[in-house]
Amino acid sequence: MKNVFLSLLVTFILLQGSSIKAQHLTTSTYTRYGIGDLFENGFGQTQAMGGAGYALRSLENINETNPASFTSLALHSFIFEIGYLGRFSQEQTSGISQTDFNANLCYMAIAFPITKWWGTSIGLHPYSNVGYEIDVNGDGPVGSNTTASYKYSGTGGFNEFYIGNAFKIGRYFSVGFNAGYIFGTIQHISSVSLADLTGNEYDYTITNRFTANDIHLNYGIQFEKIFNEKYVINAGVILDNKSTIKAENSLVIEDYLRVNQSTFDTVYTTSKVDDKMTLPMNLGFGIAFSNFYHYTIAADYTMQDWSKANFFGATNSTFGPMSSFSIGAEYLPKAGSPYYFNNIRYRIGGHYTNTYYEIPQPDSNVPAKITDVGFSFGLGFPLRGSRSVFNVAFEFGQRGNASPTMTQERYAQITLNLSLHDLWFFKPKFE
Repeated sequence: MKNVFLSLLVTFILLQGSSIKAQHLTTSTYTRYGIGDLFENGFGQTQAMGGAGYALRSLENINETNPASFTSLALHSFIFEIGYLGRFSQEQTSGISQTDFNANLCYMAIAFPITKWWGTSIGLHPYSNVGYEIDVNGDGPVGSNTTASYKYSGTGGFNEFYIGNAFKIGRYFSVGFNAGYIFGTIQHISSVSLADLTGNEYDYTITNRFTANDIHLNYGIQFEKIFNEKYVINAGVILDNKSTIKAENSLVIEDYLRVNQSTFDTVYTTSKVDDKMTLPMNLGFGIAFSNFYHYTIAADYTMQDWSKANFFGATNSTFGPMSSFSIGAEYLPKAGSPYYFNNIRYRIGGHYTNTYYEIPQPDSNVPAKITDVGFSFGLGFPLRGSRSVFNVAFEFGQRGNASPTMTQERYAQITLNLSLHDLWFFKPKFE
C-alpha cells in the first residue's frame, strides 16, 4: 500500500508542477483587480459545507483551514489528498453575456501524526487566481474612418506550498501553524489596435507582469470538549500575519506601425522594479457541534481589511474590507453499518461574502461593493475496507449585478477530492 501512495504522490507532483505554471481555475472580469480570486474553501470536506472549517476535526480528511486540526489524525495513520476543480461561469452586463468553463488539478496534501500530541501536514494549493479576457470594438479617435479594437486579458495567480505542525496542549486545546511559501506570476495585458480604410494599422500593447516569492505564516488554535461521551463542541480561531512579500514588477511596452501589411516601425520599452507587496492580517472564528459518528454543524466568520494592502508602494483604491460568513452541516446515517449507503456522509452549506473588490462608479463617489453568495452540497463515499474517502462537492453562486458599469457572475463548480489512508510505523503481529 505504501508503494501505491508513493507512486500516486510522485505522479501528482509531476502533473501539478506543469499545471501550476499554466493554472487557469477561474474566468472572471473581477480578477483584473488586485491579486484575483482568493482560494478560501479548503479541501474536500469543507468545500461541501460552505467553506466552514475553522473548528472541524476529522480522522478521514485534512483540514488545512486551521492548522491546529492536524492533531485530530489517528495514530499510525497517513493521509494523502488530491483535489480536482471544474468551474462553469456565466458573466453578464446590461447587454452582453459570456460563458466559460475551466478545469484543473487544484491541490494536494499529505498529513500524519508524529506522536500522540504532534501532527503535521505538507501541501500545495492556490493562493489566488486570475483569468479574464475583455474585447471592445468601436470607432477610433478620428471617427468612422478609423476602427479601434481594445483587448484586456489576465492570467496566472499565486500558489502556496505549506508545512504545518500542530501540538496538543492539555486535554482540551490544540495549537498549530502553517509555514507557507507564496510564489507565482500574474500577467495583465492591455492593447489597442487602430486601422484606417487604406490598410494602415497602429498597435500599442502594455504587458504588466507581477512575480512574487516569500514566506507567509498563519496560526490556529482549537478547543474540544466532549459531553456525556456522545456530544462534542469545538471552537477554533485562525490568524494570518500581515505579510510583506518580495515581488518584482516587469513592464513591457510594444509600439509599432504597419503600412500596407508591412511593419514600418517597432519600439520596445522594458523595465523591472524590485519591490514588495503587503498582504493584510486575516482573522477568523469558528464553532462546531457534533454527535459522535452521526452529525456535525459548523459555522465560521472571517474578516480581512484589504484597504490596507499595499502593492509597490501604492495602495489600491479598488480594495476594501472583506468579511465572510459560512455555515455547513454533515450527516452520517449509521457508521459501521453493513449497508453501504448508511456510511455515506451527506453535506450541505452556504456562504455570504463581502469580497475585497470595490469597483469605482462613474456617477458616484462611493464604489460598488461586490458580494458573493453561494450554496453547496456534497457527498463523502467511503472506500470499502479502509478509511479512504472519495468526496464530491457542488457549489452554485452569484456575485455582482448586471449594469453598464458592473458584471453579474453566476457560477457552478464541482470539486472531486480523493482522501487516501494508509498505516505507517505500525508493527504487525504474527502468531
